[in-house]
Amino acid sequence: PKVGQQNLLQGFSTGTHKIVARKKNFYDWAAEVAVEPGKTSSVKIVLKPLIDPEMLLIEEGIFEMGNNSGDGDQRPKHQVFITAFEISKTEVTNQLYKKFVDETGQAPPQGLGYGWHANQYPIGHDDFPVVFVSWNDAVAFCKWLSQESGSVYRLPTEAEWEKAAKLKSTPEAANQINDKFLSAGRVWEWCSDWYDPDYYKLRDRVNPQGPVAGKKMKMMGFDGQTKSLRGGGFGKGQVLLRAAERNQYFPNKSRFDIGFRVVREIKQGASK
Repeated sequence: PKVGQQNLLQGFSTGTHKIVARKKNFYDWAAEVAVEPGKTSSVKIVLKPLIDPEMLLIEEGIFEMGNNSGDGDQRPKHQVFITAFEISKTEVTNQLYKKFVDETGQAPPQGLGYGWHANQYPIGHDDFPVVFVSWNDAVAFCKWLSQESGSVYRLPTEAEWEKAAKLKSTPEAANQINDKFLSAGRVWEWCSDWYDPDYYKLRDRVNPQGPVAGKKMKMMGFDGQTKSLRGGGFGKGQVLLRAAERNQYFPNKSRFDIGFRVVREIKQGASK
């Protein structure tokens, strides 16, 4: 049935009946309806779209974070323990972000040379990563997605992002990441952490969340504290080579080459 379409169902016996409505790419809808002789019962069916991104399970464990051969902010290389989490297979897409824009009134992404028109992204860009979103925009999206889905979504920490990108503790895990942890090859991705180039000297060992505040930076005519970025301009085959690379930008600013992916927290006691 189309939106707003009315359908008359007949032939029900007297009593209470359970009605289930199903549509591809939507959650099932169900309700109980009481049928009485000679009366018509009206039921309004509202289907909610499936909005959960495809996720990859990252098992808990230790990995080596950083790169002693990289830039100064990647040193020193150190071991970190991360509890289990799920991370989205790809960056958040235009198609998914549009649901957020449509339902909340959030301003659509706009930027020099690229933008949405009347809440519509460019034709053919459904599965492209959404860009021109600030860190604040990404956090607002995570809050909305959590409310709509019933799960807890958030931005990944730098440690979670890096572990997912270069996990190789077991052959099975390495194969999963190499085949399924995908990057568009042209965007940086927001992380939850404040950025400090000297943070690794603290060598937080368990679920590092980043510094309590960012180091003030100056660039592109702006100055202030910045949030961490991961990813950048590489394809899937180069993820392992540049997984430790760090970058940063201002949380209230957006750019043509910045998008984001999300983490879904695993409920305590949930079976694997």
